[in-house]
Amino acid sequence: MVQAQATICYINMQLEQLRPDITMTGEVGSPVDYKIPDIEGYSFSTEMVVGLDDDEVPTFVKKYSRVLYQANRAVRIELRYQKLAAPQPKRADAKQWVAQSDHKFLVKSQQETVPVFDDEQQLIENNVLQPNTFGTYTQQKEVSGKTYYQIAPHQWVQADDVVLVEDNPKTKQPELWQMTPVDFAAVVKIPANMQVVLWQINPQTLAQNKLTAHLLDNGTELKIDGKILIAGELFYHIANDNWIKAKYVSRR
Repeated sequence: MVQAQATICYINMQLEQLRPDITMTGEVGSPVDYKIPDIEGYSFSTEMVVGLDDDEVPTFVKKYSRVLYQANRAVRIELRYQKLAAPQPKRADAKQWVAQSDHKFLVKSQQETVPVFDDEQQLIENNVLQPNTFGTYTQQKEVSGKTYYQIAPHQWVQADDVVLVEDNPKTKQPELWQMTPVDFAAVVKIPANMQVVLWQINPQTLAQNKLTAHLLDNGTELKIDGKILIAGELFYHIANDNWIKAKYVSRR
């Protein structure tokens, strides 16, 4: 029975030692029985073995591959770890609170587009969110009194530009998701020299289309049979079709 040795090394990607090496002994041709432990602050990346051939060329192998004890040479097994990204430091001029979460939001409809910011709260050019679209965020922080939601790596949106929505199918959906039946007469209330535009709305997707050719004058009488709340904006459904923003309507 011929014995051989193998050395297990735990290093980072800069070849710096993370914990002491372990030397193991076993029979030539038998597998080296070693583990890949967790190391705090690091994630396992790659495994490299030196000593599998006469030239001792380093060989990258898959995780948990069978490495055998070799005759006339010691095997060196390098377990390489990648350092985990450190949490971003708090800015000296801002109070920040960052929490892990997974929330769904709806972009508000009052603006044409909603801006996206980088980690330093600077606008990212040519990167905007469209109104009435859904998204999720994974973290939030407060900077200079404003709350930001992280929607992608190094991308944030202001909390004031979105509305959080319930994403639990076991819970009754809020009015935001529902067309609520109503029944009342109303009249358009706007300045006499102006007109108000009507909308098409899909109650399932909340998609809105402005009907620029469908305009109503001040004093137009309406029959309202439904309402829906979209990103904080209340719309009334006109009995014969289409929608009108509630702020332009007064009950009779």
